[in-house]
Amino acid sequence: RLITRGRPVRVPLHRLSRADTEWVEQAVKEDAARGQLRSGTSSWGFPAFPTKESPPHEAIRRARRLVVDYRALNQVTVRKIFLIPNSDHIKSCVAGSTFISVGDLKEGFNQVDNEPETRKKMAVLSAGGCWLPRGLTFGPTNGPEDFQELVFIVFQRRLYKDWFLFVDDLSIATGRKKC
Repeated sequence: RLITRGRPVRVPLHRLSRADTEWVEQAVKEDAARGQLRSGTSSWGFPAFPTKESPPHEAIRRARRLVVDYRALNQVTVRKIFLIPNSDHIKSCVAGSTFISVGDLKEGFNQVDNEPETRKKMAVLSAGGCWLPRGLTFGPTNGPEDFQELVFIVFQRRLYKDWFLFVDDLSIATGRKKC
């Protein structure tokens, strides 16, 4: 749930080249096909644009991604406080275990459903129209805090006994020696 103060904010589209505009429209269609975006209307709206592809000479090659400019939304969002654990603390907790299993919640962030009001507040604008995100997206101020709180609720029975969470990475440590 995204809590904001003030009137709705709508930011005009960024000026993009024809190729970038077509790329954005294709990326939006792909997100709509997998159920992440739905066509809709909203008095809120934030422009989508592509990232640049990394140069071929770099060791790690990153493909283009669709990004939404949520800076104006973040300025009117009421900041949520939820302490995300320190990764060094988690490492020290699992140290000495016989077995450590690590899992990554693939696209877990996008699988957290937004409330209908929040979908309208996080509206994505493209040349093809207004799109409402079904799930949590990257960019809004409280995204990591909301996701961390959710996984803490889901895994609370075993948390910090032998299950350790850091954002979307789950570590299970077993076979610890008793002190």
